[in-house]
Amino acid sequence: MKEAQWHAQANGLMEVFGVQGILGESSPTGAVDFYLYESNICSTSQLPDLEKMGLKGKWTKIAVPCVSLHEQWRRNFGDTRCHLLKIDIEGSELNFLKAEQAFLL
Repeated sequence: MKEAQWHAQANGLMEVFGVQGILGESSPTGAVDFYLYESNICSTSQLPDLEKMGLKGKWTKIAVPCVSLHEQWRRNFGDTRCHLLKIDIEGSELNFLKAEQAFLL
């Protein structure tokens, strides 16, 4: 996160910010399981069918906070509309589209 923030600021992107967590998921505890693969080729919120993917490496399960993009945006930018959004949500795309309808309208 620190490196991403540094790159944004070094390029004059002062209104760019990073949020660490998972979008499109919810939990009574405020966190869900996330699976990190031993290399940077994939990580996911849904453990894949390892046989089909041919991945033989190690997966590590961690807990990550659930994040509402709508709430994060309002906190940082109020009612200003979003014109460009970059998200890396590793397998939660459909859940994101369902959960963040208020933000996407």
